[in-house]
Amino acid sequence: MSFAQGIESALSRQLQELATGTCQIAEPRELRRVVQAVRERYGGGKAGIATPDRLEAAVVALSRGRTPSKRQLLFLAHGFSRPTRALGGLSVLDSVPGAALLGRWEAQAQDGRMSPMHWRGLFRSFLQAAPGPGAERLRRLLSQAAKSLAESWLRPPLWWEALGRHESLLGTSPCRAYMEEMIDEGTELLDDLRANTDVPPGSWFWTELVKTMRAGLEGLTDTAFRSKIPYLLRLPGRIPGSLNDILAAVLARYAQCENHSRHPELLQFALESWRSPQLRTNNLWELAGTAAKQMVCGWLAQEDLEDFYQVCRGHAQVDQRRLKFWLRFTGQMDYTQILLGGEIRYSRNTDVRDFIAKKKDRIGNLTSGPASNNAILMQIGGWVFVEFSETGNACYGYPVSGANINLGRRDYSILDLKQRVTASSWLTHMDGHLSWEEKFLAELRAKGVFPDSQASRPASRQQATATQSGAPAQPVAPPLPSPTQTGSVTRVASQTNFDARTPQAAVGSPDEILRNAREEFLMRSLRDMNVEIVDHRDKGGALWVYPRVRALLHTELLALGLRYKAIKNGYYLP
Repeated sequence: MSFAQGIESALSRQLQELATGTCQIAEPRELRRVVQAVRERYGGGKAGIATPDRLEAAVVALSRGRTPSKRQLLFLAHGFSRPTRALGGLSVLDSVPGAALLGRWEAQAQDGRMSPMHWRGLFRSFLQAAPGPGAERLRRLLSQAAKSLAESWLRPPLWWEALGRHESLLGTSPCRAYMEEMIDEGTELLDDLRANTDVPPGSWFWTELVKTMRAGLEGLTDTAFRSKIPYLLRLPGRIPGSLNDILAAVLARYAQCENHSRHPELLQFALESWRSPQLRTNNLWELAGTAAKQMVCGWLAQEDLEDFYQVCRGHAQVDQRRLKFWLRFTGQMDYTQILLGGEIRYSRNTDVRDFIAKKKDRIGNLTSGPASNNAILMQIGGWVFVEFSETGNACYGYPVSGANINLGRRDYSILDLKQRVTASSWLTHMDGHLSWEEKFLAELRAKGVFPDSQASRPASRQQATATQSGAPAQPVAPPLPSPTQTGSVTRVASQTNFDARTPQAAVGSPDEILRNAREEFLMRSLRDMNVEIVDHRDKGGALWVYPRVRALLHTELLALGLRYKAIKNGYYLP
């Protein structure tokens, strides 16, 4: 056995013993002591190749016309797209000396002589480069050099094998493969990228990835998109710096759905990330767009109303008709605030304490009047309405532009809210020839406020696609109802506008007349409820109804002949 063979045999034996744990190795106490001393002196972070001082020195040499050394070329490759003081804040990539150096590397790539370490450094610089001609030139250089490098390796290093799995980064659609994986709710490719390619957190790649994913969401059907929301809300943990962009994309796309009823998981995630859109100083919600912001304001208004009447129900005589009435306007409410009297504010009831903790800074105090009374402020357009929890209290309305109600305060006196002299509306909950709801509707209509079913709303995704040009149509209010005489009692006519799908009165067979009458009664009843109607019967589909507060309307909808389908959380007409 030769000397070399003996060494190889001994080494193989030692490696086998190490792998199986049979080799006894003394504890490296001295090595650990030295490592600890180095860490205490220099820190334990990962050292970068192109440290600022090294890069600046290399840039100074390059800008003075000197030929960079081999070490300086390596520093320049790794810091090629970083701003430098020596160039007045410019990167080497965007400078005249940098363009000449890039030409030198391009010549090496063309001849198949480019250094692998220079290529690796330039690749990292490419991932940090600002979009522009320089970045595109760098991409072409790396793509060209990669072909000759791939052929030169006898045994490629691990970093090169990892980059081979992500060669699309140097293509014209660098994020497409990752977007398609995410649309299918996968993360294997993305996780491999993060673990093995060292893409910097500030890279353009992450921004472009979210942008590409947002375009991919536009191509999904509403059903497919809604099913992916839980997955999409987990993506910010995998994509650095993407929280705001991903949340904005999900909210904007959800607002385009035909059925954009309250989504509890999306609402909770949005509030934890951006807080309430009703806060006047909160500008984050502008990222999602006006339609999405108004949608979430409506969700909060609906939740506030339901919670308000629920928590007050156990403490005072509460009129559930008031809840049903105001729920018809939640889609237009820009701001709501619950004001608690002392009885609930200082209650030790567990449910009440949980309720107060949940509302956080969106709750206030009613500082005077009976401790059992509470109030809720509701802004609809240019008006603020004040309702109280206890019966016997009128509803007050004020213009937002006036100084009567200053929204956003923590404490309100009952005298602040009950200013009958200065209030623009003073509405009592007393029935007469007209129900108080009908009187309220007439008063609100005079102020330009209509129920959600009659008010204009942002176009759905299908409507937006159909209308590619032209200014958006302005909302047209239904005409003021005219009184109709029935016997000795005068009542306000129905305030419902019927679209072209509602059958009109026509002379026909008895069966046809009866069918039309049933259809008209159904549509009239649905329009007066707090529901969203999706009618696809003219396309061979079905009529679907999605109540915003299902618990209050379940019995009424079944009585109209609709059937409930749990998988869609809606009711359909058989």
